[in-house]
Amino acid sequence: MITYAEYKVQSKELDSRYTLASMALKVLSKDHRGAMGLVSDAMRTSVPYRTAKATMDKAFAELRAFNGSMPAVYKRQASHDRRHKL
Repeated sequence: MITYAEYKVQSKELDSRYTLASMALKVLSKDHRGAMGLVSDAMRTSVPYRTAKATMDKAFAELRAFNGSMPAVYKRQASHDRRHKL
């Protein structure tokens, strides 16, 4: 089991990896949205978009799995830290 400090470091790393992947996908699809805000089919089937989407999905899955395996004690501590801006 990892310590709370190690948990925070790994959580920030996974969160930043997901954020970067999400931003890359937004940059790719920025000029390819229709009237309803949906990404065009041509863009969604392009190789760069699919690669960026796969990267984002993988980062999200890793973050979700990590957060799901977090001990209840760490959840309470993280909640306390967020409330008190530690």
